[in-house]
Amino acid sequence: MNGKKKLIALMKPHKKKYIQAIVLAILGVACGMIPYFAIASIMISLMNGNVDVQRYALLCGIVLLGFTLKIFFANWSTTVSHTATFLTLKEIRIKIVKCPKCGGKRLQITTETDTHVKTSGGGYSATKGCFGWFLWTV
Repeated sequence: MNGKKKLIALMKPHKKKYIQAIVLAILGVACGMIPYFAIASIMISLMNGNVDVQRYALLCGIVLLGFTLKIFFANWSTTVSHTATFLTLKEIRIKIVKCPKCGGKRLQITTETDTHVKTSGGGYSATKGCFGWFLWTV
């Protein structure tokens, strides 16, 4: 399997998030067009001599709403796509990481605060995977 197919296979569990991000981005772009149509309507009304202040206030509100929705959907899309991407990257890293000491793939993930765990049943053990990565980096 080539690299592109492997990447697509790793992305597959998060396919719905990627599709959601694309739909949200499209909604953001569509909302970003709303202010231009509202401003065009304002200009046409001005050229026609319309002096209805309520109409202009409404159209200005539509401009503001369009920009607000554009920002909202763009940020939501970015959040969803980045979440899916970082989950995919996490899974890639888990699949490719190897212990530099023994070459094993069953590494125990740890942080500095985890090193104070007592091993009476709940700590580190050979059955839970290699601890060589921690020993190698210390």
